[in-house]
Amino acid sequence: MQRSIHDMPWRTPHETKATKAARIDRGVIRLTNVPTANDRAGIFSSPITDPTTGRPFLNNTLPQGRIDPVAAAITGLPNVVGDPSGPKTVDQWFNIAAFQSVRSGTFGNEQRNQLTGPGFQNLDLTVQRQIRFNPRLAATLRWDIFNVFNTVNFGLPNRDISSASTFGTISSLASDPRTMQIAVRFTF
Repeated sequence: MQRSIHDMPWRTPHETKATKAARIDRGVIRLTNVPTANDRAGIFSSPITDPTTGRPFLNNTLPQGRIDPVAAAITGLPNVVGDPSGPKTVDQWFNIAAFQSVRSGTFGNEQRNQLTGPGFQNLDLTVQRQIRFNPRLAATLRWDIFNVFNTVNFGLPNRDISSASTFGTISSLASDPRTMQIAVRFTF
């Protein structure tokens, strides 16, 4: 059994988040905090990055030879009969020949979280401009860009061994494509 840096019996994906605001004023970029009410004008940018290693997962199987209708929805672990490492492509993330269904009433030997799914990379960016008309009246123009580089982040592979046509393939996404929103806020 593999362990992470803590004493728990499962592996944890490593995740990092970072953010810092930058003020752009007359062509000079300064790292700063978010805009305050005292700022007269300026363009602020604040990126957020979110790289994460792959999530661990395990396969499941519907036991063969089920007779009891109550047990029809019970899934279990398959037997591992080979090296589960695979090419890590969308069409085959792991070696599907390394897993074998078990008979009803028996337990498979697959270890918990033996496989790891795809990683996750994301960068969000906010650009805003504060315009102060007088000491009491101001407007903030804000442009939010989510998934700036339009990175394709894949979901976990299909893990049901009884679905032979999709077992080991990736058919879902873990994030949305690039999206943007614009907002205007008036303060008075």
